[in-house]
Amino acid sequence: MWYEEMPKNRRSDPPRFNIYCRHGQVILTPSPTPSPLLDSLFNDRNFMEDIRTYNSIMSFTSMGASIDNSIMDGCGPYTFRISGENYHQIGSLRPLEGQPLRFV
Repeated sequence: MWYEEMPKNRRSDPPRFNIYCRHGQVILTPSPTPSPLLDSLFNDRNFMEDIRTYNSIMSFTSMGASIDNSIMDGCGPYTFRISGENYHQIGSLRPLEGQPLRFV
């Protein structure tokens, strides 16, 4: 929950929530102030209108993991098992001069 989701007559500092925070046993600190760049994006109408598109473009476009293909028996849709940690494997969105595009 966000601080702003608290009923106005029950707001406290630090905020205390009953539903998810074990009846106030977990104390949440206020969110840090965003960087000027991030703040400018949050205040940009075009960015905010397309934020889901940006998220979809970046979400697991380049995935890295230890993939175990041994569960495939030759029939059915392609299936694989991830062993261990699943992570994003993404570098700069702009390639070095003379290099081909690699991401997105």
